Amino acid sequence: MLKERYRRALEYMEWFKPAWEALSEEEQFILTEFFVNDVSKTEAVANIGEKLFLERAQVYRRKDKALNHLALLLYGK
Repeated sequence: MLKERYRRALEYMEWFKPAWEALSEEEQFILTEFFVNDVSKTEAVANIGEKLFLERAQVYRRKDKALNHLALLLYGK
């Protein structure tokens, strides 16, 4: 069972990693703040806004754009 899980994890990473690496550093930073780091959405917005000199609404627009870009890279049109 563990071998199967490991195999599936490797398969997933082979699919995900090229798409992730195709994102810009800014897109990776934004998505990491929102979805990977263990911070609240409020903290993520503040961290991104501070680093990129953006207002709250701009942060959410950039997050949506980065997420759409990742989805396009993973799934196509």
